[in-house]
Amino acid sequence: MSTSTPLVCDKKLCQDHGECLILNGETSCECRLGYRGTFCEDRVSDPIRVPLSLGVLGVLGGIILLAFMFLLIRKKRKAYNRYLGSQGKLPENVEIDGAFAFLVNTLITPRLEGR
Repeated sequence: MSTSTPLVCDKKLCQDHGECLILNGETSCECRLGYRGTFCEDRVSDPIRVPLSLGVLGVLGGIILLAFMFLLIRKKRKAYNRYLGSQGKLPENVEIDGAFAFLVNTLITPRLEGR
């Protein structure tokens, strides 16, 4: 008797990793996620774990880097504001490094001059 509706057979045939079905007289296993093979005997390594882990680590690393940069800029800005003279200029003997000089010239000084 041939039928198109699958019948369920013994689950142990698929090693408890899938559903055993009889379709048109043929026994086959419909494996669950993570298993493959005729009788679901092969475990498939989860290929999404590594990229997902690397993605999460990348995002966390980026957040930590941004927080560090924010704190560094804030610290430099406080130091700059501490050394400001009454005319909104640095005293003659104070030098600032390249990256912070860029920030001072583009972000901080124009705001101070607009007071």
